[in-house]
Amino acid sequence: MKKFIFYWLPFFIWSGFLYYLSSRPAYFFPKTNIPFSDKIVHVFEYIVFSILLFRALKAYIKNFKYIFIIFIVLYCTVVFGMIDELHQAFVPGRNAAMPDLVSDMLGAIIGITLIR
Repeated sequence: MKKFIFYWLPFFIWSGFLYYLSSRPAYFFPKTNIPFSDKIVHVFEYIVFSILLFRALKAYIKNFKYIFIIFIVLYCTVVFGMIDELHQAFVPGRNAAMPDLVSDMLGAIIGITLIR
């Protein structure tokens, strides 16, 4: 149980936080004049997401190659990002956008690179 709490709980809390953020209407977020600020936020969110997921998977998957865990992390990030974007399409003032999904994937790639 301690192992689960130490490795998986931070990932589930972060995932829940991302879901909470995507549930907020557009007026919840402050307007900025910084170009691509929303893309920067997406990259940061998914850097953390990928690092936490990698950390949890590595603790539980001992018999697989490192590259296999990386592919799982990338796949899960894309799926979670797609679900997140689809979810946002139903939130007032928000929309689903392919550039956001690309930013999510970039964040995952950066996160995995930082782990290495």
